[in-house]
Amino acid sequence: MVVGSSPFGGMGGWCVNPDLAAVLSGERQWCVIHGDNLEVMHSMPDKCVVGVTDPPYGIGKNIAGDKMPWPQWLEWFDCRTIELTRVARIAFQFFASTRLVRFIRETVIPPQFEICWHKPMMLHGTSLNGSPFLAHRESILYWGPTSPREAGKLGYDSVAFNAMWPRERRAEGIEHPTPKPVELLAKCLTYWSRPDDVIFDPYCGSGSHLVAALRVGRRCIGVDIDERWVRDSIERLTAEEKSSSVMSLRDGQIPIFGGTP
Repeated sequence: MVVGSSPFGGMGGWCVNPDLAAVLSGERQWCVIHGDNLEVMHSMPDKCVVGVTDPPYGIGKNIAGDKMPWPQWLEWFDCRTIELTRVARIAFQFFASTRLVRFIRETVIPPQFEICWHKPMMLHGTSLNGSPFLAHRESILYWGPTSPREAGKLGYDSVAFNAMWPRERRAEGIEHPTPKPVELLAKCLTYWSRPDDVIFDPYCGSGSHLVAALRVGRRCIGVDIDERWVRDSIERLTAEEKSSSVMSLRDGQIPIFGGTP
């Protein structure tokens, strides 16, 4: 799916992708858009979603946007975060702990709060993400109101979530290098969002945030610049809707677009 420019009634004059508009209006449960998330967000109304995402950190992974030099990456990331905080009433972004101090010091749009994901990792004698220390944690940065009432929280959560990194992802048909555990995301979304919220992931990758959104009964919208990850996200969401697995879809047991296998 490619970002469109058709006007959509009821969106205050905004021109949005028709699939995106259908999710925002409640006509569809989810969509995944192939394109530049900045262009997509430019087409969206203010405060229409809850943003939950895992962006490139500029640490050299083999994903779009992750191999830029730091100054170029920071400018690229900041302009997208500014737009994300416009379209989202609250926003959460995973962030590498090894880059956190420099990011907080240099960004033009610092977060209001940090949540800690404690992730025990079975790695020894190695470093991670350019740090001399092996990080057993990852930051989840928050942009939004500091009052729980204003943020619309449905419960109180700890500043630390515990979950293992999904090491068996390839056995489940997930090829993306940095997927997050769906169980962690689903737990977070039950605290961070309301039942009528739309979860928006502008760097959706293989779709873990979107799968978690469906699992807790939220509508969701994903965007990615890489067509491969768009296909993978659609595949995972289709499997989730059918209470099946990606591997079953690929084996031809369940058709992706309906019909008889």
